Amino acid sequence: MGKRKKIKVLETIIEGESEERQKGEIKLDRYLLSETDLVTMVKKINSAGEIIRVVNVSYSIQYENKWIVIVRFDDFHGFLHRHTRISLENPGTIDESINIIKRGSPKKWLSWAAKYLNKNFYGYKVGFARRSKINILDLL
Repeated sequence: MGKRKKIKVLETIIEGESEERQKGEIKLDRYLLSETDLVTMVKKINSAGEIIRVVNVSYSIQYENKWIVIVRFDDFHGFLHRHTRISLENPGTIDESINIIKRGSPKKWLSWAAKYLNKNFYGYKVGFARRSKINILDLL
């Protein structure tokens, strides 16, 4: 597991969010799985320090000196769901909630998504390489 690095970011209001979901402070945490594999977790916490929102949990790869998000989770619609990038040429995503934790709190969802990416990142990397017609060795 790579070194954890805290990064301060400014809060942005997501259009369409209720006033209650807009309240809170954004916290961002990034850690490397390898030199070319990165997990980013963005959560919103309330004044009591409780996680009230999973803004983003994403897995990115470094390709040609750029970080590209391959798969990410969020709870924008009130439940945890996944967005998987189609390919390097097609930045569109496939959105789904199949095989994703259904119950629990945002804290539990955040933990589940981070563990899921730690366990499954290589499969996403291989799939992205195949869909993008990139040699997997170019991503290592």
